[in-house]
Amino acid sequence: MDRVGGRPRRGPAAPPAPHHRPRHRATAPGPAAAKAPDLIGRDLTAGEPSTKYAGGITCLPVDGGKSCCPATVIGLAPRCPAG
Repeated sequence: MDRVGGRPRRGPAAPPAPHHRPRHRATAPGPAAAKAPDLIGRDLTAGEPSTKYAGGITCLPVDGGKSCCPATVIGLAPRCPAG
């Protein structure tokens, strides 16, 4: 339907939306499984520069079946990239 007046659209119909399947986990942790330690205590503040850092990495597929894995590191006190 058209937004104005509820009239039907003119021209070719839009293609159907893709169907997304729900994700399934391959394994589930047991009820007695140990949790991963919280190494920085979820405290993301630093009183002085160069005392605490946080980082991240992601892998992106590129041509030829290879992947590019850029990494970032940021200082938590000044909140600027390190290095």
